[in-house]
Amino acid sequence: MKSPGSLDDPQPKPSENEAPAGVEIAQPRERRYDRWLIVGLPVAIATLSLVFSFYIWYEGNRPPVVELNLPDRVRVTQGTDRAWLYIQPRFVSTSQNDRIDVITSIKVEVAPVDNGTPASFEWDEQGAWVFDHDTRSLSWDWLADPGPLVVSPANPQMPTGLFMATEGWLWEAGDYVVTVTANQSVDNKTLTQSGAFSLSDDEISQLESSPASIFLTVRLLQVEE
Repeated sequence: MKSPGSLDDPQPKPSENEAPAGVEIAQPRERRYDRWLIVGLPVAIATLSLVFSFYIWYEGNRPPVVELNLPDRVRVTQGTDRAWLYIQPRFVSTSQNDRIDVITSIKVEVAPVDNGTPASFEWDEQGAWVFDHDTRSLSWDWLADPGPLVVSPANPQMPTGLFMATEGWLWEAGDYVVTVTANQSVDNKTLTQSGAFSLSDDEISQLESSPASIFLTVRLLQVEE
């Protein structure tokens, strides 16, 4: 009979899933990958969703961005007691959201380059030029009085306006700088753009031959700010 603890007693063997004392078994790669899917992936998705939501909120609440551009030509008329200017400023929203802005007013200043006093031209009316195929000529068609202009990415504004100088200020031969200033309702911002054109002695004679009825189309060159 063998006594307990005898050297001949068989020692218990570790199971296949158990490590000997003091030895760690590395986790299988598949098991670590599954843990990342269960824990890490939802956290990553939630973080990306939060960042994307913040971006959408930021873009949706950004103030609208409106640009003012001047046309490449204007039309001038010598009125009976003051100069007339027809100009079509263009207001375009480049915003990434649908927020609107309102152009509350438009003002024009014309400054002679060589000499003379700058004049403020007041917005008198909105209209459109109508082309007559029989006479091959243009005529002015009244559309509306001056008013606010609603601008959005889907709704640019390009009003053609008649602006009149102060009484007694008339066109003369020379070079002029036209500055258009528009006020925005959002943040009370101001848009400004300038252009330049010239009138010759012959053109002034044409205008003065029939005041308030003859207009001339002149090229407007952009002035670098």
